[in-house]
Amino acid sequence: MKTFSETINKVIENSYTNEIKFNLVDDHYIIPAEGRNSINIATNIIFYSEKGAILDFQHASKSFINFNFNFGTNNKKLIFHNITFYNYFNDDNFDSVLNFRNPNYKNDFLIQLNNCTFNELSNNILYFDYSFKEQSDYTIQAEINNCSFININEVFKLHHFNSKILNINKFENFFAISFNYCYFQNNNYIGTILNGSATFDNCYFKNILGSNDQYSSFLQSLKSGNKLTISNSKLEDINVQLNRPLIRTSDTQLLIYNTTFINCHTNAEYLITSLMHFEYYKYFLHTTIKNSYFDDIDALIDGEYNYISIENSHFSNIISRSSTPVLLNLKYSIIDIYQSTFRNITSLRSSLFNNQSTISLNETSFNDITTNSKAMIELMFNSLLIEHSSFENILCNGDRDDSSLISFQSSIDLNKIIIKDVSINYCRSNGDLIKISGGRTYIEIENTELYINNTSITNIRNTNKLKCGLITNYNNISMEINNSTFVNNTLKNNGGSLCFMENDYLNLTISSSLFQNNYALNGVIKDSNFIRNEAKYFGGVIYSDFENLNIENIENIEFKENKAYAGGVFYINNNSNNNNNIFFNNTEKNIQNIVSLNNTSESHGKDYASKPYKINIDIDINTNIDLNPLSDTIPIKSGQTYILRFNVVDKFDQLVTDISKFYSSIVLQILPINNNNTLNKRNILVFGNSCSFLRGVCEMNNFKIYSDMAGILEFKLSVDNNEYNIIFENDRLKFDILDCDNEQIKINLKNYFSVKIQYVIQIVLEYLNHCECLPGWKGYYCQTKDYAELKNEYSYIISFTIIFFIIILMIFISINKKQKIIADTGYFKCELLLLGMILCFLSINFNCFSSYLSCSMNFYLKHGGILIIYSILLVYIYTGYRLGMDFKEINTLNLDIFKTNSLETKDEQNLEIIKKQRMTQIKKTIMINIEQELMSMDNYNALDLLNSQNNLMNFEKELNYWCNKANNNFNNNSDDGEDDKNKKRSSNDNKSFSNDDIQQVFKKLNKSISYVHSLYLEIIILYFICCITILLLIIFNSLKEKEYIQEYNGKWKYQCPLIHYDIIADLTESLLMLYIIILATSIWNYTFIFKCIKYIGYSSITWFTLGPLVNLASYITIYDKGYLYNNFNRSLNSLAYLLIIILFMWDKVYYVIKRKGNDPNNYFYSLQLEECVLHKSYECGCAKSKSDIHVIQKYIHLYKYCSKIIIFTNGKIKYIGVQNKNQLNFFI
Repeated sequence: MKTFSETINKVIENSYTNEIKFNLVDDHYIIPAEGRNSINIATNIIFYSEKGAILDFQHASKSFINFNFNFGTNNKKLIFHNITFYNYFNDDNFDSVLNFRNPNYKNDFLIQLNNCTFNELSNNILYFDYSFKEQSDYTIQAEINNCSFININEVFKLHHFNSKILNINKFENFFAISFNYCYFQNNNYIGTILNGSATFDNCYFKNILGSNDQYSSFLQSLKSGNKLTISNSKLEDINVQLNRPLIRTSDTQLLIYNTTFINCHTNAEYLITSLMHFEYYKYFLHTTIKNSYFDDIDALIDGEYNYISIENSHFSNIISRSSTPVLLNLKYSIIDIYQSTFRNITSLRSSLFNNQSTISLNETSFNDITTNSKAMIELMFNSLLIEHSSFENILCNGDRDDSSLISFQSSIDLNKIIIKDVSINYCRSNGDLIKISGGRTYIEIENTELYINNTSITNIRNTNKLKCGLITNYNNISMEINNSTFVNNTLKNNGGSLCFMENDYLNLTISSSLFQNNYALNGVIKDSNFIRNEAKYFGGVIYSDFENLNIENIENIEFKENKAYAGGVFYINNNSNNNNNIFFNNTEKNIQNIVSLNNTSESHGKDYASKPYKINIDIDINTNIDLNPLSDTIPIKSGQTYILRFNVVDKFDQLVTDISKFYSSIVLQILPINNNNTLNKRNILVFGNSCSFLRGVCEMNNFKIYSDMAGILEFKLSVDNNEYNIIFENDRLKFDILDCDNEQIKINLKNYFSVKIQYVIQIVLEYLNHCECLPGWKGYYCQTKDYAELKNEYSYIISFTIIFFIIILMIFISINKKQKIIADTGYFKCELLLLGMILCFLSINFNCFSSYLSCSMNFYLKHGGILIIYSILLVYIYTGYRLGMDFKEINTLNLDIFKTNSLETKDEQNLEIIKKQRMTQIKKTIMINIEQELMSMDNYNALDLLNSQNNLMNFEKELNYWCNKANNNFNNNSDDGEDDKNKKRSSNDNKSFSNDDIQQVFKKLNKSISYVHSLYLEIIILYFICCITILLLIIFNSLKEKEYIQEYNGKWKYQCPLIHYDIIADLTESLLMLYIIILATSIWNYTFIFKCIKYIGYSSITWFTLGPLVNLASYITIYDKGYLYNNFNRSLNSLAYLLIIILFMWDKVYYVIKRKGNDPNNYFYSLQLEECVLHKSYECGCAKSKSDIHVIQKYIHLYKYCSKIIIFTNGKIKYIGVQNKNQLNFFI
């Protein structure tokens, strides 16, 4: 459509009607890209398409269209309906897709777009350029209805040729654009209002990306007097990765009505920047937010000199990590919040509002809010009004002083904090819940007026144990509390409700108020009840640090069931206060009708208390002196033990019992005074001259003075770090150091001190006297424990040498793992057994008497290694026990069962014995024929058999065949050479061995295979259970205090708490080893077993004797001799482990070195296939079969399979269940 604009202009020029309609009947129109698309508007024009025609701008920069309203064209309309604008690209910010220019002086025109779609359009779409100076009756100049904007760079821009308008209040009326029911998605930027107003009503915005070319990411208004309105709209899932807000306004009226913001964030950390210049502040260009919902957003507004009103709006699910305020970062502004809700907000670094604005909260609730720094609401040099509002479940968890619900600081100007009809429930703070501070105040701090009327503060917790009071007041205070309630509030420190600190002036009036169940006043208190208030530390009701506290006019007051650590009702933290009878009835000060009932304290003062005030010496305890300690001197002899006891009391003369040791830092000392340089002339040494207070008492039970001269010494009492300014009733003590009596001798100690001792031994010569420590003690004063030397360096050398030998042996086994003597007996079993040996020898190097770490390592390594060794030995022996066969049983069959004439001599009582023998013969015959069949199967591979369940079924058929054959052979052999009578008996006997009997044999054999399979699983499970149990025992006992005991010679050694568990483990292991020995002895006459099983039997006996049995015996006899106990157990245990290694490994090493490791006869017992005619035995070896080796090999393959529970097949791990093994229906 090359002449698009020319055709339209020609139609317009030749038309004399007031309205021209252009119907775009085609689906697609190409807009020329020559930069000459200009249409002059001289009449009302309507472009519409019934099919939704597409105007394709060819992705070109010169394909834009200009719509010019000529001079003198008044009251004209330009309308687009159901048209799609598509595919425009221009990286130059000066050109737009649709440019609307009006040079007229009056704004009497309308541009309207209905049901249009804008898609894939770069740069700006709608550019409105005007210069009119007069207003018309048109309230709107551009109206966009039900349009979609997708993948757009910028939607619109409003520009006025001359923006120097003096009357800024009329600026919004010069050009107005409105978007109604429009859809915006994946757009970089929406628009700029240079001059005029923009309205978005019932619009949806999603995924706004932002633009580097603009000051904001969504909308901006840059001139004074503009107006921006967003109503009935929704902004959702906006995450701008640029340091720009969504909206930026300057001296613009911003209105947000019934709009939802969900999941809206920018890197600027706030959504709206609203800047007002101070010269325009007087015009009150309000920012109004009403009936709106904000969920998961950044801070809403940042700016200054604003007047913002928020009404009936909701803020929720907000998490802020920014150092700026969470919601409104407005400076020098006025903030009014009415009927709004703030819920589920978390601030990690800041408060909710900027502290440099005036805030008014009315009918507003704050719920489920956590702030980690500063106060939730913080004001400095501004006023705060809170009316008809509530605070519930608030956690202020910041750093000490910066953790309050409300922090208010006033200036020298009159700032007010008014709290009226407010409910504070279930709140916790790590500082003052309400902190009011300033320089000079009238009602509150710094000329701040504090009114708390008709207010309820309930269920509050102050978690900072260094802060006091729900409401803390500093400096000069004048406060009035009327008709208010404080209920169920908890503090970790002092002052259940109110706290006054560092006050120079205090004027407090409390009337008709209830203080009840508050956990943690100088003024007038009348007609009030203080019930069940509690402070974690001091002052269940009142805590005061005021030096000149003086409360008069106290009438009709009841203190009931209040509680604190000290001072259930009242606590004074200033010992300079001389008025100790504030709450006692006193008619002169109009203090009367004071009732105290059931108040309690943990430390001291159930009603009234103060901090520690004075230390007295307890005279009653000092009965070992002749003179009163308060008199001139106290007689004492050098080195004599003297007992002193002191009490600490508060200002009310109550003993400070201090059960929880809050005052544990009070340390009393008695130090000598150097009067007239007396200390320079004599040597003095003082012992036991300091003590701490326990339950209010400080005892010096071992006070001694050593002096080389007799005479009077003066001492002074002092308190280290006297932070409580404690005084003494008498801070001086005089001691008269007496000379020796006739019954005493003088001994010169180090530094020439003298000690007087009773002469109880008949030794006169001084050089014969000597002093030695008791066994187990050493040092000059025998104050140090003498520990036994338990190390043995030789044991370390021997153990590590053996470990080195074991490692070489493991390497040898690994290198030769394909040798059949290793592979058939079990390569992994050999390595695991050697690993267990290493653990056992490592445990020897840890001394159980040195420390808990060493003891626990010994315990874990020792028993962990023993479990591995025992498991491997048990597997070998139990498998042979279940799968082997007894030689004696076979020989008995050979000698008796085939002698037919012997059957004639048997009576009926022996039939059952004969039946059992024949059942065993059936078992043996089946086994022999199986071996013969295996020999005849040249291509038979046992491993292939094991990997296929079908082969197992085929082999089962072969077994059934040999089962029947064996039964027939047995019947035939019993019939040869018999007479008719014998044949009859033989026939009767054979009838007793039916197929059911043979099946019974098979069931028994399969049961043996099941036992072996279960053994492997049980050992693996039990091993891990035992290891976990050992670790839990080690962890549990590590929490116990260290204990040292003395040996027979008095020396000390560490008593490990695991020693008792070690003995229990030794006893258990000895019983388990006894079980192995019983099994081993029962299979010494077995065939079809590995030869190493017999060697294991020998080693088990050695291990039982030199292992656990030795440990138990040594514990009973020589446990108090640590060095002997360790070396005795180490030596014999090491010998036992070494013998196990030798007996278990010698044949493998020997035959591998001799190159005979592949001969099964060297490591496996097998029954000969042919019976010796002479001896009627299979055991004598007279008649050997040439194919015996092949039979053994086939047998070993089946033997190994029945012992496996996991195999590797085709690169996968496969579990072999016992059901699969039982499908063999034979025994190995």
